[in-house]
Amino acid sequence: MRVSPKTIQALALFVADKKESRSYLRSINFELQLERTILTALNGSALLVICIDEPNDKEDTFKIMPGSFMKSETDYDVARGDDGKVYITNGLAKTEVPQDGIKYPDFRRTIPAKQEENPVHKSYDPELLMLFKKASKLLCGTKYPVVHPNDIVDIGLSNVVGVQAPLRVENIKAGDVPIIDVAPAWLAVGGEELW
Repeated sequence: MRVSPKTIQALALFVADKKESRSYLRSINFELQLERTILTALNGSALLVICIDEPNDKEDTFKIMPGSFMKSETDYDVARGDDGKVYITNGLAKTEVPQDGIKYPDFRRTIPAKQEENPVHKSYDPELLMLFKKASKLLCGTKYPVVHPNDIVDIGLSNVVGVQAPLRVENIKAGDVPIIDVAPAWLAVGGEELW
């Protein structure tokens, strides 16, 4: 299967850093189906899934760490060879990618299948939202990602799904630091709202 360098760069934004002990969070998951390929990167708090609608000869699943892809302007060819090993080919260079045998988690369970019936206000880590903005720019999506009440992050592309876990209040509140979710009394806000 062929995959563009920009797609790999976008997914690499969502891969956990080298300190993460769970190796699958440091990898991009390749799920080859007969009619498409699903690429997934998950860092524990955010998820990016990209669908490439091109047929494959056979179904397969494997993981590749982003550092395995050499810098390039041309598409990569990623496949499992007849010897059972996974290879990345780019131009004349062919690189074997070792597999660790650890199964990638079922990321589909984190993606909401329907809208929330009673949406509630949630707070999101702005640094993670910036990752979606960078991914959107790499993939030619919208200028600003939109976080829906069900935690889906929309970057304006029908073949891309993002999910960001909301911050938990107990993780935000440290000691006696107040959480401000309405205008504080000292601001003396009243009357009509502008919007």
